[in-house]
Amino acid sequence: MRCSELLGLTVGSLRRAPDLAWTGKANKPRTAKAGAALTQLIGRYLDLYAAGLDRPLSDNDPIFCKAAHSRRADLLAWGEPITSQPGIRLLLLRRAEATGLGYLAPHDLKRTAARMMHEARSSDGGHL
Repeated sequence: MRCSELLGLTVGSLRRAPDLAWTGKANKPRTAKAGAALTQLIGRYLDLYAAGLDRPLSDNDPIFCKAAHSRRADLLAWGEPITSQPGIRLLLLRRAEATGLGYLAPHDLKRTAARMMHEARSSDGGHL
């Protein structure tokens, strides 16, 4: 996904997991099927999100929320969207450093996902 696509993700994009839907480049509809582990994580995230808001989630609530404090990136301002690509990049950098991955750009993830999908093969040798 592009940074601009990530910024546009809403609860409605994920609510019907494992079937995911969002708007891509040039307003093209995009879809993907999440695996069982990701579907479970999405459910847990949405439960935490609703608890943080102290109200039911709306389909228009943003997925990526701002940090509530600049020195406490783990505290989120639920319902307050990250509105810039540098904000998404900073979030990714912090998470990558916390897991020991070092520097990681959003496009690195896009290339990695594309390579993994290209290399994935079914039992008959075709692409998945």
